[in-house]
Amino acid sequence: MKNDVRQHKRFDASDTPLTAINSPGGHRDTLAAYAGAAPAPERSNMFAHILFPTDGSPLSRKAAEVAADVAKANHARITTLHVIPNFTTPMITEGSYVTPEMFNEQAYKEHTEAAANKLFAEVDQVAQKAKVSVEHVSVNSDHPWEAIIKAARKNKCDLIVMASHGRRGLEGLLIGSETNKVLTHSKIPVLVCR
Repeated sequence: MKNDVRQHKRFDASDTPLTAINSPGGHRDTLAAYAGAAPAPERSNMFAHILFPTDGSPLSRKAAEVAADVAKANHARITTLHVIPNFTTPMITEGSYVTPEMFNEQAYKEHTEAAANKLFAEVDQVAQKAKVSVEHVSVNSDHPWEAIIKAARKNKCDLIVMASHGRRGLEGLLIGSETNKVLTHSKIPVLVCR
């Protein structure tokens, strides 16, 4: 199951009726055209493709809104990444409660895919509200920071927007270990949301 990559296409802003005003100057160009004025000067966008890794934590949900805002301001698209730990058979000790599903790799895959799709649906709502395009990727890896950097490179992203710490992080820490590793090893800018 290692290096198992699943592509999910969710929401594309070009599918909405608002495409007519999705010009480099945004709705200002449309309004200016109606008023007979010249369109707003075209500005260069700093970012074209944003990687947004999510684990579904409250901070990650907040970071989704930041990613959508940055994407909207730069006419960029978003790729959402969810990193799923590789399946491992649990260690059993005396008195442990076990179910047959704990030993079933297929059940694990189905459960994690359903959880990923739920996270992607939440990001879809944020992206639709901001009118930005988003696609989703889930990968299996025991090292989320490596998967994040590989996904950014593979998808040619020019910005990573992520939460300061996720489900494993402690609120008292300044920054989570996965986020810290991404900051340390990434060759592209990383926007950390708190």
